[in-house]
Amino acid sequence: MKKACCLLGCMLVFLMATISGSAAAILQVDPPKVFLTIAAGRSGSGKLTVRNPSEETIKVKLYTQDWKYSDLHDGTKVFFPIGTLPLSCANWISFSLSELEIPPEGQQDVYYTVKAPQDAVGGHFAVLFFESTMSKPIPAGNVSLGLVVRLGVIFYIETANNAVRTAEIENFSLKKQSNSKPLEISMDVKNTGNTDIIAKGTLHLINKKGVVFVRSALNKVYTLPTETAKLTGSWKEPLPKGTYDAILTIDIGKASQEEEWKADQVITKETEVEIGSSGEVLKAGELR
Repeated sequence: MKKACCLLGCMLVFLMATISGSAAAILQVDPPKVFLTIAAGRSGSGKLTVRNPSEETIKVKLYTQDWKYSDLHDGTKVFFPIGTLPLSCANWISFSLSELEIPPEGQQDVYYTVKAPQDAVGGHFAVLFFESTMSKPIPAGNVSLGLVVRLGVIFYIETANNAVRTAEIENFSLKKQSNSKPLEISMDVKNTGNTDIIAKGTLHLINKKGVVFVRSALNKVYTLPTETAKLTGSWKEPLPKGTYDAILTIDIGKASQEEEWKADQVITKETEVEIGSSGEVLKAGELR
């Protein structure tokens, strides 16, 4: 019985690898993300290129859905039927073709238009899926499996002059039991604006002589409006007894324009931290 289970597990792993490789080989869409800033009541447009690097003709259908970040807030997205989520812009998107037939090693362009309603405010989000079924099933033992390939282009739409990125830092915590244990850093970042925020930050502990003892980077988190995510970090080095200034810097400027940071969208907080003779955190004050 154990041997049969082991063989089944190996076959499933092999099959998953085969499907993954086949998916990458039969459909490509570029670019994978669309960022547009549109005035309320106005339109924006662009082009997507769909490529078929395989050796067979593929048929592709197009449709939109909603998405949001998963509860992990690590950038993973969860998809929903069109119009499910309050910040959906799936109904704003129209595209030149709803079905494609692309020859082997061929490509085709799809033109899209996004029209923002007159009352649009802040950020809105959707995904345009390209879905194809392979005409040649994948053999798996005594059966053949059809493979549905689905690639999504993520749309980030902001309405001009009224997208606001603000956040609050809550539940700040520093924990360290001794010099043999790491300093554990934790806090919540709440998206209080009206568009998406990708936040990351750093914590510095500086003694009264101006010597920096801790330079800890915090994880990156992804949020939509009203969502709260956990920022964490750690520091393994020992800390001498004394009182330190804790300087917390959180960048919230990196959002829909993921490749750029806006220097004016930084949250800076300070407090005092007291470290005991064994390296333990005796007190961490309120952020101010």
